[in-house]
Amino acid sequence: MASPTLWVVFTTLPDAAIARTIARTLVQEHRAACAQILPPITSVYVWDDQLQEETEILLWLKTTADRYPDLAQRLTELHPYTTPQILAIAASAVHPPYGQWLQAWLT
Repeated sequence: MASPTLWVVFTTLPDAAIARTIARTLVQEHRAACAQILPPITSVYVWDDQLQEETEILLWLKTTADRYPDLAQRLTELHPYTTPQILAIAASAVHPPYGQWLQAWLT
């Protein structure tokens, strides 16, 4: 089986306005084919040896494996956090018409 080319990239952001701005930028620049902004989530983590609990917005981005480095670099430039969470998960199966649409946008 060929390795999947579709990757779902996750990041968290402080508010919906920033998430929309980043989502629009990455899609317009053809770094992501699609972006989804999820409602507020609660993130619990340790930062500077202190337990933190924050409300954040989750942003999902769809891209391809070969476009990921460019997307991650640009996302890092746009992101307001010093150390942004940027995680990518390869899709093990993709509906062929969706995959074709995604590839066409990112090419």
